[in-house]
Amino acid sequence: MGVIGLGLIGCLIVLHGVRNSHEVMVSNSRDQTLLAMQLLPLNSNPASRKDAARSSGVVFIAVLFSKYHSLLVQASVQKMVVNANIYCPNCDGPISKLDSTKATTSELVVAHL
Repeated sequence: MGVIGLGLIGCLIVLHGVRNSHEVMVSNSRDQTLLAMQLLPLNSNPASRKDAARSSGVVFIAVLFSKYHSLLVQASVQKMVVNANIYCPNCDGPISKLDSTKATTSELVVAHL
């Protein structure tokens, strides 16, 4: 299982995966040393975004929605991708397709991948 993003949602996904005996690889955009230190109590492995997506059968995306364009397309091919992003205009800035309800976050992620 690969988890991209280590906020509250990402941490909960990691804990659930580890508690259910899954090997969990985690990636985020922060310093890899800091990531490794955060993951010690979670019993999971730090990885690059590419490795987390490429080496996992299921990829959970839990990043700020405005960062979804940074997801690696080729590494996500033939994978089950779970979109756990939440759009927050205060954090992400305005996104017209979402603000006008012409698209959902999942539709935009699928179109990108």
